[in-house]
Amino acid sequence: MKSIAIVTGSEKLCGIHHYANVLCDILSKSTKHKFYLLECDSEQEFNEKCDADIVIMNYQPITLAWYTPEVSNRIKQI
Repeated sequence: MKSIAIVTGSEKLCGIHHYANVLCDILSKSTKHKFYLLECDSEQEFNEKCDADIVIMNYQPITLAWYTPEVSNRIKQI
């Protein structure tokens, strides 16, 4: 069973965060994969917390400003 992180910013009073939370609730019913919500506000925090096999970025420039093309390339290489 693969673990899949849905990465979003930590601001809870945000529609983007709410969307990720609802999506995670729906997908977590899967019997094939383990989905979990991962709240991160920096690349360092992402690196410290993430141990998923697959990552889904709930990207919005305001909430995940730290997620740049350079960060994406570094993540792909891990």
